[in-house]
Amino acid sequence: MSGLVVVVMCVFVGVYGLVGLLQDVVFQCPRSSVRVFGPTSGGFAGDMTGQQLMPKETITTRQEDTREISCAGKYVYLYDLPPAFNQKFVDDCRVDPPWVHICGALTNNGLGEPLVIDLVSSNDSCSFSNILLPRDAWYKTHQFSLDLYYHQRLKEYPCLTHDPDKAVLSYIPFYSALDLTLKLYNKSSLEKDRASQRLIGGLQSSRHWLRTGGHNHVLLFGRIIRDYTKGEFAADGWGNSLSKLTELQNVTKISVERVYYSQDQRAVPYPTSFHPYSDDQIVAWQRAVLSTRRDVLVVFAGAPRSKAPDMILVSSLRRQLITQCSNSPRYCSLLSCKVVDCERSPHLLTQAFLKSVFCLQPRGDSATRKGVFDCLIAGSIPVFFSN
Repeated sequence: MSGLVVVVMCVFVGVYGLVGLLQDVVFQCPRSSVRVFGPTSGGFAGDMTGQQLMPKETITTRQEDTREISCAGKYVYLYDLPPAFNQKFVDDCRVDPPWVHICGALTNNGLGEPLVIDLVSSNDSCSFSNILLPRDAWYKTHQFSLDLYYHQRLKEYPCLTHDPDKAVLSYIPFYSALDLTLKLYNKSSLEKDRASQRLIGGLQSSRHWLRTGGHNHVLLFGRIIRDYTKGEFAADGWGNSLSKLTELQNVTKISVERVYYSQDQRAVPYPTSFHPYSDDQIVAWQRAVLSTRRDVLVVFAGAPRSKAPDMILVSSLRRQLITQCSNSPRYCSLLSCKVVDCERSPHLLTQAFLKSVFCLQPRGDSATRKGVFDCLIAGSIPVFFSN
């Protein structure tokens, strides 16, 4: 069970690992009330009219001295970007793009809607509601919602500074995943790159950026990495060119996966639906996992994939798994995400994983899957495929 403890801490406090990439700063500082500082070193001047450039709360001299000691070597500078680079994407998200249900999942700063089990829908749901504990720690969290979640958690970080010269790292809260998700299927290549190009222009007008050249800066990519690898000057292609921009070559890129040979990329876990607020809530869930009976050897939760040329192997493997699992109900449980809306029903996923010893994790659009972490959270063992 010790392995599950490690997984739980890695997945649920993943945002803290972001800062720990350069120095283990966040684990050493407790949470505090939200404090946002604006850039005092220039940048985005044309978009910053009327925005506050000083701390939103007053700190006494004694408090500041204490803070200087406790936060020494742990300060983080949070760029106060214009809303056009983050909050406006949230405000404009009213109609879901094709195949992605994301607009309704942007509530609660990226956690999504609280997960509520219908206690009267069936006896199975009723019994399961007693397993999904603690009940107030579960949300319908979307796999591409890390932009909002990380930004909000960093706003709560007690060692923020409005002086970038003090900071060990600077975080750029550009909601790249949400920007791209809303444009991916129905916008031109130029439009998909527009916000990224404007971001570069704003950063280059910042004295702090010019002084550091982008070193010790962090930018989050909330989607799989291939969505950001279109050629910088390509007239067409999938995704945008954010990871290819030469101006960002010194910036550390955080994503749910990384290209193994890229020195500027770091991977963090996909978000799960479990968001505990205390150690006691983690312990409560561990006890719930230990109390479940695993009656099934293997489970596969997924759906058939496209037969497009670049997905032939993926599609073939999934079809075989679905067929074999359907033919062996004694050993394998199948949760068809073609029949059930798995994205909006995380409790059904968790229930399936809780009942099985192993969970099959074939690749999808990329080698990584959110389901891997949903599986680990439920104490099941993921099974990967080399081809």
